[in-house]
Amino acid sequence: MRYLTQVGLVAGAGEPGSRRLFYSVPPDVWEQLMSMSNRRMARWTARWTAVLRDGVEVLGSDSPAGDRVTESVRYFDFIAAELPRVLARWHEYRAALDGRK
Repeated sequence: MRYLTQVGLVAGAGEPGSRRLFYSVPPDVWEQLMSMSNRRMARWTARWTAVLRDGVEVLGSDSPAGDRVTESVRYFDFIAAELPRVLARWHEYRAALDGRK
């Protein structure tokens, strides 16, 4: 339970006068986890993209190896731009569903 609490999958709460903890799953648990993951991915891709851009300069953008590394930079740029958009689309989708209730 300690691990699940640390990663945000469950929340523990105590009752006054009791030593017992009661655990529950937050209603937006998956959104929270994806947001945390998105932040980690953004930091990770920023580091890798910087290293890969240096690699393109070393290899030369017109070489086959430089071309492959350039493709990796494009991939990471794409992923870094798309993840926040996916979460934004989820908010829009959820709002539309909530409006139907």
